[in-house]
Amino acid sequence: MTNVIKTDYWDIDAMADAIYSIITYPAIYKQLREEGEREVNEIKWKYAGQKVIDIYHKVMHNITNEKTRPYMKTICFYFQIHQPFRLKRYRFFDIGNDHYYYDDFANDDIITRIAQRSYLPANATLLEMIKNANGKFKVAFSISGVAWSNSKFVCLNLSTA
Repeated sequence: MTNVIKTDYWDIDAMADAIYSIITYPAIYKQLREEGEREVNEIKWKYAGQKVIDIYHKVMHNITNEKTRPYMKTICFYFQIHQPFRLKRYRFFDIGNDHYYYDDFANDDIITRIAQRSYLPANATLLEMIKNANGKFKVAFSISGVAWSNSKFVCLNLSTA
């Protein structure tokens, strides 16, 4: 992404300066907000998947050893997926009266939007890549119990995709 302010993860002074500049200068805020949103909206799994396919073909066809056979027989991509439960606002007067801490509406809304925008298109792209690679392209997923539970109850088609 190009329409962002990047800082070193450990440089808290640089982070503070970046935050200060966004808050202080409306033009910077406006440009980052508008152009960043445009850039994020252009990110599609179809394009990312095509880049992966292109890299896969390049690796499989261009890397050879002295006998001109491919070094790599297969490629396996490994994805880690986690979606935390969101907690609802819990006030002092709820103590002793309400023992349910989760914000079901926020959890349902967020996992549904993420599934529709990311997980399901990614699965479709990966499935197409698997089918087109004649068994030389493989994918493994590590899905946390919380993410599985969220997807299972909110987006059943994600759990079966």
